[in-house]
Amino acid sequence: MKYLLTVFILLNSIQTRAASFYNGSELLEYCEHYLNKTDVGLANACYGYVAGHHDAEKLFSFESINYYCIPKNISSQELITVAAEYLRTHPKDLHYSATALIFVAFTEAYPCN
Repeated sequence: MKYLLTVFILLNSIQTRAASFYNGSELLEYCEHYLNKTDVGLANACYGYVAGHHDAEKLFSFESINYYCIPKNISSQELITVAAEYLRTHPKDLHYSATALIFVAFTEAYPCN
């Protein structure tokens, strides 16, 4: 219940365009370029955004609060694949902040036990 409330607050508080660089639709487009090895510029935008999200979460998380637990030896390719798959399977949510959607994707894919 606490998790769902956190996600609900997060998604509803980061809806506006001004609050985020990209929405889910934009990030999905960029990550498709990364995964399909097409437009290098847009592919790099995906890589930077997903990797930056992961790094920022690690920087600002506290030892006692872990929303998700990504394995230490994970590749950026896998993180991008997880993010893109979540975006593809949640098309009604693509108007939300890309940051919020990546957070939810990683929380579902890498729960802490």
